Amino acid sequence: MLRVTTFADARERTRSTRFRTPYRVATASIAVVLAMVGCQPVATGTGRLAPAAAYAEQPLAAYAPWLPLVGDPDATSTALSAEARAWSDRLWVAIAASRDAMEDRARRGDAYDIGRWLYQYQAALLLGLRATGDLRFLDEIDVVAEALRRELSDSWCGRVAPRVEVNIRYGTVVEPDGYRNFRLTNGSGRDWCRDTGDLNESLIHGHLAMVMYAYHANRSLQSPAGIDYGERADFWLSYLRDDFEAKWRGRSGVAWPSMDFIDLKFCHTYTQMILYHHFVGQRLRDDGSPDAGPYLRQVARLTDGMFDVPYVPRRHPGGFQEVDTPEGPALVYSFGAPGFEDAESRMSFEACGVTYARYLATTALVLRLEGVDRWTDAVLSGLANGLAHFAFDTEPVRSDARPVAAGVTGSTRVAGIPPARSVGRMTTAQLLITPFAAYGAWNASGKVERVVLEAYALVEADVDRPEQVYVPAGMLLASVVGTPAP
Repeated sequence: MLRVTTFADARERTRSTRFRTPYRVATASIAVVLAMVGCQPVATGTGRLAPAAAYAEQPLAAYAPWLPLVGDPDATSTALSAEARAWSDRLWVAIAASRDAMEDRARRGDAYDIGRWLYQYQAALLLGLRATGDLRFLDEIDVVAEALRRELSDSWCGRVAPRVEVNIRYGTVVEPDGYRNFRLTNGSGRDWCRDTGDLNESLIHGHLAMVMYAYHANRSLQSPAGIDYGERADFWLSYLRDDFEAKWRGRSGVAWPSMDFIDLKFCHTYTQMILYHHFVGQRLRDDGSPDAGPYLRQVARLTDGMFDVPYVPRRHPGGFQEVDTPEGPALVYSFGAPGFEDAESRMSFEACGVTYARYLATTALVLRLEGVDRWTDAVLSGLANGLAHFAFDTEPVRSDARPVAAGVTGSTRVAGIPPARSVGRMTTAQLLITPFAAYGAWNASGKVERVVLEAYALVEADVDRPEQVYVPAGMLLASVVGTPAP
């Protein structure tokens, strides 16, 4: 079982051995930024998210990444521990097994899949890049990203009317509207074959901003497959700002530099858009653009909302609520986004379902590795302990019969948040397509790792030749950050 004992030592070790590239931020620049940090909660007296105006003079978020997205052209597996090497080998086997299926999903261009399946897949591969520095992971990401790029168009699909009334905020949306988009190609309803669902759009574009920045971080390095990382980074930045963001600004009537151009209704969409603002803001800051400020201040504002907005039953959902458990301090949270004013359904006030928590957990892990202010090891430990105590309520895992609780509070009311009733328990197979394996590094009791590996042994026919990337990627990262300093 992994034990993370000295994160500072591990961080110093990775800085001193792997990341010696011109792309690294200069020490003086880091010092200046850290001196500017201090994005403290802005009191509103309402318990809701502070208005954007309150952040007008707030400093930018800190940038002190740990295991950053920049690769190492000289990376070799011999630099890894034996345990990490084993998981790296399994991850490459899983990538080969799932590559065609993931590329097929990308070719379908389905908005649902892009924000969920493909987000989790690309995020898992980026854990491999962070843990090893191997740029082949980024080249694998390019297979999916380029398939997605080919699906972009200023059109809808199917036999849908070329105009639709979305809601009071967004009004009537027409096609074509001058902006490239993805479409919801599966399912039914008003958003079918259109790009009008803000939930899907939020999930998609936090994902794509992350991919954009991974390309950008490596633009000065040689791709093993000959990919022009800089061209990819510039294309996706243009799409994100000039198509996605411009489109929703037009629909919501929100002009620059306000960042509240799309509704963030739920725990996973809310945190996914923190990713969007972080990566777009960091890219613009790297470019020396004054446009970086509003994005990075929005990161601080939304982050403060996630940590400071209380949960008030029947009034408004909240952010993270800390509770004591036998595992240690744990974090629980509602499905509805913190302070979301239009939350009316019972589901918004329930505990976040574990099926949605997997996306939030992926995002929180990325924000921690990126060094975003307030997303600390203690936060990941709180999320891991919450999983271990409340969600992982079946141990040992001996069958595929839904061993994981429906929500992040388990079957009980915790911190005033009722248990999730609108979603079902998670199966063993579903557990394997989550980032939870990585959280074993932040769970001192070892329960997260035990439960995930028990499920892994049940589902994968051959544990050394897995078909899914998520557990190997998470365990690879956990192996790296859990290795004691020499």
